[in-house]
Amino acid sequence: MGKGLKVASLHQNNFVLDLGRMFSTTNAKKLHVLVIKTDYGVELLKKLSESISDFGARIVHLQFTTARHGQHAECIAFIDLANSKTSSRNIEKFFKKLRIAKSAQILSHNVDKLVGNNHHFPLEILGERAVIFGKDVYAAIFKGIRDEFGTAGETFLYYLGVESGIESYMFISEFVRKRKSEDFIKAIKTFTKSLGWGDIKEIYVNKDVGNAVIDVYNNFECSLSEGSKIPYSRFYKGMLTGYFTQYFHEEVKVEKLKCIAMGDTYCKFR
Repeated sequence: MGKGLKVASLHQNNFVLDLGRMFSTTNAKKLHVLVIKTDYGVELLKKLSESISDFGARIVHLQFTTARHGQHAECIAFIDLANSKTSSRNIEKFFKKLRIAKSAQILSHNVDKLVGNNHHFPLEILGERAVIFGKDVYAAIFKGIRDEFGTAGETFLYYLGVESGIESYMFISEFVRKRKSEDFIKAIKTFTKSLGWGDIKEIYVNKDVGNAVIDVYNNFECSLSEGSKIPYSRFYKGMLTGYFTQYFHEEVKVEKLKCIAMGDTYCKFR
């Protein structure tokens, strides 16, 4: 990254995805967000790469929005000008003149050491509104409920998870056309990992007897309480309960066999 730019990651893993909504930096005057509307994504990508390099700048993060409802696609580029002699306004003017750009603008800064995309809102996933919670926030919610209300809080989290699992199944069913059993199993793996809840590495399902065994790595909820003497997950356990109740078309019970909160390498549910 450019000088003074910090991109924090909690996991030493090449497959970690930074959502690119915000970046911290020691010099916000040198880090800028350029938004370009276009109908020529591939051509713009090539021109952007060449031009930014010619300006002596660097692209820190790059993203394209989906063109829909007659709207133009938008390119969002976080640009580091730490080693460039070109101003952000000159870069903005340059891209405004391009034939392939419908418009171009540099977003204004709000915080000295924090640069974010304050242009695109609200956030969506598959057409539904989405909200991002960082670890500090979701830890305050999940641990706060348990610490403040004890077993009653754990019960609340469990039933909250059950309802979430039912809603997740209904949502996923819209995308499983033939409603094949194996597709719902693939879908829960994709759904869980894509949303950052956990990584289901192994899943065994016997629909004839109504049984399933699931191995989940890096469960977000259990990672909040390392060193626990008992299994931690309540919300995620409830989510699996709700999901598989719909899948098996009968009420199911889920038990926790392993938990990363207790020092295991992964969480195992049955």
